[in-house]
Amino acid sequence: VNFDNLLGTAAITSCLIDGGLEDNLNVVNTSGTLNRLTISGSTFGFNNTASGNNNLSISSQNAGTTLNFTLKSSTIKGARADFMTAIANSGSTMDAVIGGPLVADGNTFDNLGANAHPGAAAGGNRLVTTSVGNQTVDIRNNTLKGSKGEGMLVRATAAGAVTGTLNARVRNNVVGVAATPNSGSTESSGIFLTGDGGSDINAAITNNQVFQYNNHGIRMDFGDEINNGSVFNVTVAGNTVSNPGNLLGSFNGIHLNNGTVGATDNFTTCVDVGGAGVGNSVA
Repeated sequence: VNFDNLLGTAAITSCLIDGGLEDNLNVVNTSGTLNRLTISGSTFGFNNTASGNNNLSISSQNAGTTLNFTLKSSTIKGARADFMTAIANSGSTMDAVIGGPLVADGNTFDNLGANAHPGAAAGGNRLVTTSVGNQTVDIRNNTLKGSKGEGMLVRATAAGAVTGTLNARVRNNVVGVAATPNSGSTESSGIFLTGDGGSDINAAITNNQVFQYNNHGIRMDFGDEINNGSVFNVTVAGNTVSNPGNLLGSFNGIHLNNGTVGATDNFTTCVDVGGAGVGNSVA
């Protein structure tokens, strides 16, 4: 299913979409306003084993373009590349709501057992959001298991002088299954927040459960400047990080890499880990 410049309001409800040669759902807007696409109660199955890309790909392009969407109460099976990518490119604006305030609003991203993609590529089956524009992200009440790369990658970056501004909340999600070895990620971290290129981030990572990861449970990387003056404000509180995987070693429950290219970085970071009555549990 493919939409180019889908405008106004739209809904995908109670559908089964699978068998795509590349993506199962692809939405690309280069102008205008989509407020909002609501995807609910649907199942997204496997895409092509040899040529498949992402299960869902949603992107906005160009300044003046607005693309808002909600994905809730749906099942996303394994893909050859990633579960989902949501990208605000080239100065566009996006509001991405993935899940919702009720447990029933949450989505299941599953690349295990019968839902494991037979041609899943290394580093894939991630939930990815990226800002090279103005992006708000709320990832809430989802379950995610069977990733090869990071379970969730939330990123702000730059393309030349165009920088991303990201406001993100990642809350009440469960990554991995405590009793299932390496079910959070076989190759990487559970939740990965990263800012580079001169982008700005305000983010809260709260009340998540992260299990069976094979890099860091919650990872933050900031730096890699193209444009000077980034500001990264992040709160990490109320999370449970436990039961790391057994495929890789030398990883941390909560990890901050502040300054990724050394002396050329020029930015400000404020990270609050825990707080009164809302500390993280790392075991």
